[in-house]
Amino acid sequence: WREEALGAYLGLLDDPLVWAHLPEPYPDPLTPDVARDLIAISNEGTHHEVLAVEADGELVGQARLAFGPADEGEVSYWLGQAHWGRGIGSALVALFTARSLRRHPGLRAIVARVHEGNGASARALEKAGYLHVGQGPDDPSWLLYRRERQ
Repeated sequence: WREEALGAYLGLLDDPLVWAHLPEPYPDPLTPDVARDLIAISNEGTHHEVLAVEADGELVGQARLAFGPADEGEVSYWLGQAHWGRGIGSALVALFTARSLRRHPGLRAIVARVHEGNGASARALEKAGYLHVGQGPDDPSWLLYRRERQ
């Protein structure tokens, strides 16, 4: 994300329905200052990689790979509500997973968490080769997925 994309970022992410599928609480409202802070954190790059996602030349969301144990990463992603139901999420998960495995040859696996109410995201992960492996140990409403390097 770039500072000049702040308006697009706010327009996509300042939506309680988007945050309903994220593990963090919704900062109601998402102010420009909070959005700037989130963009700055996204661009740190020390413990994760974050990419703004475009479709048809338009910013539509974000993909993130967080580095966990030395051989494992966690993928997370979100799309603005206007872009749901168009197949973008499935393409995003497949492409970002392949990119992450290619760029980080030491990764043995990538994991993901999906809220139980987000069937579209679960299907996107399954299409990209992730397997449902259980529920969150602290909160069973989060489903856990895993894709091993093949």
